[in-house]
Amino acid sequence: MTVVRDGGLMVSRVLTRGIVRGEVTRLWQLVHPVPIGGVGPKNVRAPWKEGEQWWLREFCRTGCDSTGHVGVEYEADKAFVPIGESTEDAIRWAELARAKAAIWDRWVHPSVMPRWAARYEVTPIEVHLEKLQALDSEDIFGAGIRYSETHRGWTRDGMRYSDTARKAFARWWDSEHPIYEGGRVWVGNPWVWRCVLWVERLSNGSNW
Repeated sequence: MTVVRDGGLMVSRVLTRGIVRGEVTRLWQLVHPVPIGGVGPKNVRAPWKEGEQWWLREFCRTGCDSTGHVGVEYEADKAFVPIGESTEDAIRWAELARAKAAIWDRWVHPSVMPRWAARYEVTPIEVHLEKLQALDSEDIFGAGIRYSETHRGWTRDGMRYSDTARKAFARWWDSEHPIYEGGRVWVGNPWVWRCVLWVERLSNGSNW
């Protein structure tokens, strides 16, 4: 499920890695309530608005580099960004360190990631209501589906799904939207909200 809270976009770990790597530029969300029969959805409100500015929420934690500089490490790509030298920066870092110490795995959950630690700004530039199977090759590519010579097939996040891009997307979709969790499978061609993203790296990788 894609969640936007207090201006921060929160998605799965896999989608976060894809956005950070520049591979994911599309989001889909199932339409609720489910339309009945062949009648399209009526009076439904889009979950996103074109032109909104979000910041990407990530798993992160405080740390230091080999030179002893303190900063923030990000789980998606293990990148390290040193903090600034002001007193305010030090106070922010200390607050994040306390949040890290209070959790088991030492990664601060995206839901409590502070705005100042954000590295990416995400803007929805197109939001459309359509059938899932209406997607084209650009959408499939924007979902992070890539051909891998190593796997001799189409993959997503290193996992092989099929020998064709469209089948790979279908199988990935079904794996992410299982019926037993209220999902709707590819073959059913459900109504979805399709969102095209513009992703921009913030200056110096942070808001410090």
